[in-house]
Amino acid sequence: GILLLLGGSMCMGAAITSSGLSSYLGGVLSNAISGQPDLAIILLVSLFAVIVTSFMSNTSTAALAVPIVASLSRALGPGIASLAMVAGISSSFNYITPFGTPPSAMAYSSGYIKVWDMMKVGIPLTLIAIIVITALAQWVW
Repeated sequence: GILLLLGGSMCMGAAITSSGLSSYLGGVLSNAISGQPDLAIILLVSLFAVIVTSFMSNTSTAALAVPIVASLSRALGPGIASLAMVAGISSSFNYITPFGTPPSAMAYSSGYIKVWDMMKVGIPLTLIAIIVITALAQWVW
């Protein structure tokens, strides 16, 4: 099952890129957010990846988001070239639900940890991770 999930995710990412959908969506998003400060754009990309990965696996989220955000980054110009990296890294920031990342699923499947326990710790940890990746993307990369 895991191999099918990973293979399907990679195929989906390749299809998004080869069909031109990533370029189209990147252009549409570029028009929608042009003129916004770089910090706001980086924060929105990170939030998008975190929210999507709360409902599907991090591999699938990365395969979906990275091609689209790479096209967005090309459309916006060289000022924020690290957007694809932000989307890829942020897709692993699901500390709230048990099915977003394999370590979370393993911890939950032990039976010792409940979803509520994951939420109590995961929400602040996810917010801190979003702030850190946004700061790194803005001032370091």
